[in-house]
Amino acid sequence: MVTAGETNGMRWGAGSVSGDMTRTAVLALLARQGPLSRAEIAAQLELSPAAVTMITRKLLADGLLMAGGPRAPQSGRPSIPLALVPGAAHAIGVQIARDRLHGEVIEIELELWSNRRIGGLFAHVASSNRPESRSASSA
Repeated sequence: MVTAGETNGMRWGAGSVSGDMTRTAVLALLARQGPLSRAEIAAQLELSPAAVTMITRKLLADGLLMAGGPRAPQSGRPSIPLALVPGAAHAIGVQIARDRLHGEVIEIELELWSNRRIGGLFAHVASSNRPESRSASSA
């Protein structure tokens, strides 16, 4: 059964592909620049304050963001900086080349957590797939 806001399992709005991209943009901005208020996030990403509030509410609930102490305002109410929670999430990157395998695990705040390079892993595959190797083995 398809419910409102879904089409064949694809959700639209919050949690959709565009929502995930916006969520990623917020996380990337905070990783690059450190703690920012919702208003600063909205201004830098050219998003509406309502969109930023909705996205950051979910990120706070998911444990990816934490709220800092209120900043003294020049006028109006105090702004509350939001920051990434160190170690709350990791990303894995793998590069596979003919002669090596390289993998990295990076924490949410863009700190390298682990790095491993293995050389010569596919050397036997590379040499056995050469045209002269195949013709010699079939003769």
